[in-house]
Amino acid sequence: MWQNHLVRRLALIGLVLLLGALYLFGAVRQLEYVNTDMGDHDQSAYMKFVKQVAESGFTYTGDRNRMPIYPALQALFYRPGASDEALFRQGKYVNLILSLLLLTGLALIFRHFFTPLHTLNLTLITGFTVFIFRAGWFQAELLFYFLNFCLFLLFWRLLQRPSPWLALLAGLTAALTHLTKASVLPGLVIFAACAAVQAAWLFLRRRSPAAPRRRPIRRPCRHWRIRHPPSAVPQSAIRNPAAPSLPGFPSQSSCSSWAFSCSPCLLISTRASASSASTSTTSTRPSTSGMTPGVRPSRVREPTVTVRAGPICLPTRSPA
Repeated sequence: MWQNHLVRRLALIGLVLLLGALYLFGAVRQLEYVNTDMGDHDQSAYMKFVKQVAESGFTYTGDRNRMPIYPALQALFYRPGASDEALFRQGKYVNLILSLLLLTGLALIFRHFFTPLHTLNLTLITGFTVFIFRAGWFQAELLFYFLNFCLFLLFWRLLQRPSPWLALLAGLTAALTHLTKASVLPGLVIFAACAAVQAAWLFLRRRSPAAPRRRPIRRPCRHWRIRHPPSAVPQSAIRNPAAPSLPGFPSQSSCSSWAFSCSPCLLISTRASASSASTSTTSTRPSTSGMTPGVRPSRVREPTVTVRAGPICLPTRSPA
């Protein structure tokens, strides 16, 4: 048993390593042969930002056209006196490693909500359709995508089950997302509108008159078994009120002054095997005549009648 489990784990680890190597190969080819111009998509502006942050001792916060978290992260690996080409190449590889860490975080989040197969599918879709094409760029998009996704999950949970700690965590994540890229502001406005609508709906629901209460669902009664031949239980005893009462239950005369609030109260099902149906019900012990001495005769199983009670019926006296 443990050997099969070990083989599965090794196969899973091998698959993850193979897919990771394939992802690295595609991302490296992207940054080496596709992204070769540092002036494309504001990459040179981010490089200048990184130099200013590193040279100022991480006190420069920028001009708010580009937010400071991603340049501060790149400035941790900046070497003073490095050329623009060296900084550009180094920044692309730093962003590639960052993309692997973000994919790992996304896989952990997916695993919290989905099965392992769905987690693998979502991680592969995200990695090979989005991240692999942005991993080799000197930009803050991948970090912003990850933080924005986490913020969406927190906002969704906050609307579903609000709590102070969850609100604090959502606020911190929103601040980090905004300091990564200011594109998160429309999302904050949408969340504020949804929260306002939800609060108004709850307020109006509390002020509205209470809805009529429904009758509670009553639990079924216990089952009673009456060992009696089925031939002795007439069907008229179930459907005809004037028929004699069943064995083990009060007589019809004692119940004449009571009216049950729900019907049918009794569900009677007959359980009898084919062998017992063919035997006579007048005697429950088989005859021992003609049996081999020393051999215990087989006991014929009595047919049984199972009486099941429906919902609990509270009796109320009928008006005189």
